[in-house]
Amino acid sequence: MLRYIVFSIMTMLSLVCNAQKIPVKCFETEFDFGVTLPLDQYHGGKKLVGPSLAVNLRYNIKDTPWDCGLLLQTDGARRDFWHDKNSDNWQSNRTMVLAANGGYNFRQGQKVNPFISVALGVGFNQVVGDKFMDINATSPVIMPKIGVELWHMLRINSHVMVTRKGFNTYGLTLGLVLGGRPIKN
Repeated sequence: MLRYIVFSIMTMLSLVCNAQKIPVKCFETEFDFGVTLPLDQYHGGKKLVGPSLAVNLRYNIKDTPWDCGLLLQTDGARRDFWHDKNSDNWQSNRTMVLAANGGYNFRQGQKVNPFISVALGVGFNQVVGDKFMDINATSPVIMPKIGVELWHMLRINSHVMVTRKGFNTYGLTLGLVLGGRPIKN
C-alpha cells in the first residue's frame, strides 16, 4: 500500500515539474453534488450515506496557479437510531456552510488538473428527520479538499468538513465547472 502512495506522489510531482503555465479565464463557477459519511460517532447512531450539494465561485489569480472564492455548501451527516426491532428513527445533522476558500492548481489550464484547496467559514447546523438529538447551532468550519479537474469542466472532489461533534463529514462529489477555460490566443 505504501508503495502505491509513494508512486502516486512521485507521479504528481513529475506532472507539476513538467507543467506549462497556460493562462485561464479569471472567473469560474462550480456546481457540486455527491455523497457524505459522518466522521464521528454520535449517541450510538449507525452511520448512513447522506447528501452533499455545493456552489463554488472562484477567481483564478492571473499568471499563478492559485485561486480564491466563495463557497456555499450543504452536507448531511445521516444516522439511524434503533431503539427496538419495530422502530426506525433516523436523523440527518445538516450543515449549511458559507466560507471563503483558496486553492492551488498543479496543472492549471491542462486537461488533467489535480488541485488542493481549503475553505474557512461559518456553519449553520440543523437537525432534520426524527430529531433524536435536536441541535440548532452556529459553528466555525474548516474544510480541506483534494481532487482533479478533467477537460476544464468536470471536477472529482474529496473533502472533509470539520465543524461540530455529530456534524463532521467526509464527502465525495462530482462537479460541473463553467468558465475558467484556457484563454485562446
